[in-house]
Amino acid sequence: MQAIIDKANELKDLCEFHGLGDPFTGNRMREMLMSFILKQKIGESYSGPDGYDERGKCEYKSTIGPKIKATYNGISRKPSWEEQVVYLNEKLGNINHYVARFDKVNIVELYKLDGDAVVNIILPRIKKQYFDIHTHRADPRLVTILSTGAIYSIGERIGTIS
Repeated sequence: MQAIIDKANELKDLCEFHGLGDPFTGNRMREMLMSFILKQKIGESYSGPDGYDERGKCEYKSTIGPKIKATYNGISRKPSWEEQVVYLNEKLGNINHYVARFDKVNIVELYKLDGDAVVNIILPRIKKQYFDIHTHRADPRLVTILSTGAIYSIGERIGTIS
């Protein structure tokens, strides 16, 4: 067990040395692996953009499930629907989204999606949730999933990943 602790500390130190942030926060390690495979710059912190590609800021989504999908959770709820639409378009539109399915540390599927297409798909789902008066959750933030079929229909598969 000490060997695992030592390797974890070594990984933490290596990430700190390269300015990559904490590899054990959320899905940060998967974001790092995606950025390395895509040859992109990783975001500086966990709270900002996930990474940067030729278009600028980009979003990384990943799953370890048997089918590729992307979960968009923790979406801030704005005071009005009009403000919500503007927020979603500013945050998720006009950028590229990269969605990966992992098998442990290996990416087995990777897709590039246009952010405007993502917003067009998730907006009706978010709207329904936004106005659902029967939703009484402690966390008022919005959440939705981009399905396997949606990813396949709007995404561009990125090569063979190993």
